[in-house]
Amino acid sequence: MSDNITVNTTTTNIALSVFTQPNDINVNVVEAGAIWGSINGTITNQTDLVNYINNSGSVSPYKTADNGTSILPINGSNVITLSGTNSTISGGYSNTISGYNSIINGGSGNTICAGTYNGFNAIVGGQNNTTFSGYNSFIGSGAYNSACNNLVFIGSGAYNVVSGCYSNIVGGDNNLASGRYSNIVGGSSNVVSGNCSAILGGVSNTDNGYNNAFILGSNIAAVSANFTYVNNLSTPGSICAGTFYGDGSHLIGAS
Repeated sequence: MSDNITVNTTTTNIALSVFTQPNDINVNVVEAGAIWGSINGTITNQTDLVNYINNSGSVSPYKTADNGTSILPINGSNVITLSGTNSTISGGYSNTISGYNSIINGGSGNTICAGTYNGFNAIVGGQNNTTFSGYNSFIGSGAYNSACNNLVFIGSGAYNVVSGCYSNIVGGDNNLASGRYSNIVGGSSNVVSGNCSAILGGVSNTDNGYNNAFILGSNIAAVSANFTYVNNLSTPGSICAGTFYGDGSHLIGAS
């Protein structure tokens, strides 16, 4: 036999007894003498009923985290710890936030770690992405990416690591940006460890820790700071420079 409960929404104090049959309950919500909503089998306690009324006839899919200031889905085995104050998990499953004022929009196995300065971070989605020891960092998607400093950006890709502050990796896989203000646009197995250096793409490039080194191509290793390295260079116009290194015999149309 099912239990029938009628609730008048004009009542300011709602008190319910313990339900002995939580999966077999008919609830009629009444306002101004008319039944305007009913639900069967989804309200199991007083909190659910209050949520039902406050959400105009639907049980909220979210709940308040144990820290009292954060919200996360009821389903999905997501966790916001006590240190993850004012944070939000919008969806997905097995995601964890321990940093304050942070957000995970979805995906699975994503983690925003705790720390004195580990807050204001965001992971949009993907799987097994992590932010460590920093603030105001962003991971868009992908898998097994790690943001390990302040104000860093990872767009997507897999197994990318940014540990230099103000640095970014747009995509690709197995790339490392550890210099400050450094950038890797894409490619695979590229390393930027100098400050203000960049690799446009390609495979297995490294700036060898030199500052202001720029690489376009593959399998290139920088040997000095303040240089741009390419496999080959072609231009339909003129190449102008104060000094050419080498005899210039392979330069076509140079001036």
